[in-house]
Amino acid sequence: MLNKYPAWKNILIVVVIMLGMLYSAPNLFPDDPAIQVSHEADAITETDLDRMTNALDSISIPYFGAVISDQGALVRFADLDDQLRGKSIIEQSLGEGYIIALNLAPTTPAWLQSVTAGKMNLGLDLQGGVRFVMEVDMEAALQRRMENTLSNIRQQLRSERIRSRSLTLVGSLIELRFDD
Repeated sequence: MLNKYPAWKNILIVVVIMLGMLYSAPNLFPDDPAIQVSHEADAITETDLDRMTNALDSISIPYFGAVISDQGALVRFADLDDQLRGKSIIEQSLGEGYIIALNLAPTTPAWLQSVTAGKMNLGLDLQGGVRFVMEVDMEAALQRRMENTLSNIRQQLRSERIRSRSLTLVGSLIELRFDD
């Protein structure tokens, strides 16, 4: 069978296929489970990184690639179980004021990144879903609830035309004083 197309069309098809393969290559490199650590006010220092790695070493949690970047520190793990155990250990070792997030660290080689080749972002349905961990500041939630209740009591007293001397919030109690 003879090729009836001009050479430039065949070359164009080969070039497009090669470019497609080049730009799809980052999808062959799976992301590493990682923990990203930053501080609310300050930058992460080598001392902070040493505290994290020493805590992980003391419990024998395997990790690799602990580095500091502009966004904070990034510690890579081999699997998700080690990542979850490492998160709790790092939280205990660093204490308050640090933001500790589960993350996926890219493993795309630098030469692919230099030609702006990146992974295809899959939707949550194709990635297998999402897991949210929500932490609630109970003291602040209770304080807001008490202030809301105080406002409701004040409105109820006004609507019933009941005079009060003072209506204040004292700690976790509502103090209400009447003239008589």
